[in-house]
Amino acid sequence: MTVLYPFVPQITDAAVTQAAAAVASVAGFDCRFAGTQWFGEDVLWLAPEPSAPFLALMAAVHAAFPNYPPFGGAFAEVIRT
Repeated sequence: MTVLYPFVPQITDAAVTQAAAAVASVAGFDCRFAGTQWFGEDVLWLAPEPSAPFLALMAAVHAAFPNYPPFGGAFAEVIRT
């Protein structure tokens, strides 16, 4: 599962610590991947249910690394709800 891409070009101990803190800020959750969806014609992805915890997880990691928006900001919506 991709939480944030692209990510920092060099993974340092500080980046790992910062990412771990961001992930830990989101409560654990159960999910299932009940189906697939497409981004355009090239990327097939698993659709999470529920999607809200994944959005919270991505938001927390992006807040910790604001210079790296999800998918470089190429998509207005990264998980369809």
